[in-house]
Amino acid sequence: MTYKELLESLSFDEILPYLTEEQASYKLHYDMLLQLEPSGNDSEAEVSVFPCAFRDDECPRRNKCQHGEIDFCEKTGQVGITAFDLEIDWEDALACELVIDPAVTAPPAKIAAACLFHSSFYGYFPESMPKTGDRNELINWFLNEISPDDGDPGDLSSMLYGSKKIVPTYYPSFARDGISDADYLLELVERYGALDCPDRQLSQVVVCVTVPEVQHSSQPVKRLITAIGQIHPSARLIVKHGEQMMLHVAWWC
Repeated sequence: MTYKELLESLSFDEILPYLTEEQASYKLHYDMLLQLEPSGNDSEAEVSVFPCAFRDDECPRRNKCQHGEIDFCEKTGQVGITAFDLEIDWEDALACELVIDPAVTAPPAKIAAACLFHSSFYGYFPESMPKTGDRNELINWFLNEISPDDGDPGDLSSMLYGSKKIVPTYYPSFARDGISDADYLLELVERYGALDCPDRQLSQVVVCVTVPEVQHSSQPVKRLITAIGQIHPSARLIVKHGEQMMLHVAWWC
C-alpha cells in the first residue's frame, strides 16, 4: 500500500484521535495531500514504518533515522511509530510503498497519523508566511495580508508593533467533494480548533476573513463570520475582499 492509498482509505476523523495538537494544521495537510498526484519518480521507493521508543536513546534505529518520534506518544507512555523517510517532496512521498514492520500492531489510523507527522513536519502545509525569526518582518507580513479594502488598519498597527509577543498564522482552504471554501474554514474553526489560543499569555486576537467579492453575501460566508463572533466575541474581526478565501489569525499580548 502506498502512502496515498493509506490516506484515501481513511477519513481524517478516523486519524484525529491520534493527533492531540495542531489539529487544524494536520487537517489542512491531509486534505492537501489528497489533492496531489503521486509523482511516480521512483516506483520502487519505500518507507519503513517501525516501532520507535519516545526517548532518543531507546530508539532501536537511532543511527539510521532522524528519530521522528510521534509527539502524542509521550502522553500515553506507549512506544511510538516512526516512518522513514517521508521527509521528502510530497508528491514523491505519496508514491512510496509503506513497509510495515511486523512489530507494529497499531491500527491503520495510527500509522497514518505517524506518516502525517513526518510528511508535514508537525502539521506544516504550504504557506506564504516569511520564514524568519524577525518579529517586525512577521508583523509587516501580517498587516499587509489583512489590510482592509480601504487600506487603513486603524490602531491595529500600533497594537501589534507594541505587543510583547505575537503569534500569527493563516489557514487557506483545501475544500473538496463539493464543500464550499467558507464551510471548509468553518469546520476548521468549529471542529479542529483553528482559532484556539496557542499560549495562555496571549489575551488578544485579530481574525481576518478574506472573501472573493462574488461570495461576500453568501450564506456559508455569513455562517463563518457568525461562528467566529460567537467563539471569540472580543476578537477584532476584519472582512476583506481577495481572490481566494482564507483566514488570517494573530494572537498577541
